[in-house]
Amino acid sequence: MAESDPRLVAFIQNLVPVGAQRETWPSGAVLDITAFLTERAPPLDLVTGVRAILRNGDSILAFEDPTERTHILPGGRLEQGESPIACLKRELREECGCVTVGEPRYIGFLRFHHLTPRQDGYRYSYPDFLQLLYLADTGNDAVEGSDEPWVQRPRFVPLSQINGLQLPPAERGLLKVL
Repeated sequence: MAESDPRLVAFIQNLVPVGAQRETWPSGAVLDITAFLTERAPPLDLVTGVRAILRNGDSILAFEDPTERTHILPGGRLEQGESPIACLKRELREECGCVTVGEPRYIGFLRFHHLTPRQDGYRYSYPDFLQLLYLADTGNDAVEGSDEPWVQRPRFVPLSQINGLQLPPAERGLLKVL
């Protein structure tokens, strides 16, 4: 198994995780996912994507994945030469039809650490890759579904009802920014 990038190890050394979980992806890869809230940016060459908590007034976007688990972090992979903010705005439009209002605020990152061997053809940073996290606002009152299988039944949920959602631990920890 490959060792973590020493820059990442040094970067997270004094950070306190706000949530963590172990996931097995459809590809069979097993990963530990850890959420960190910080104003400091991690090594950007380890970043493969962006996600956001998307607010509309006193509500945030929630959706289900194909296994019907609820999530609050829409987003996706960076395209070649794309800035994180441009990627975030594109992904939010594609996945839920929402346009951001104002500039999204960086709040931290997710660390994905592979526990299984590198798969043939895997083209991202290994054994760790990161996704930047933002807090973004939208004026859209309604969300649109898309053909994205990982974002099903998108809707805005009032903050007063968020604690009733069964969120993955890494995502639940991020609610501290609200």
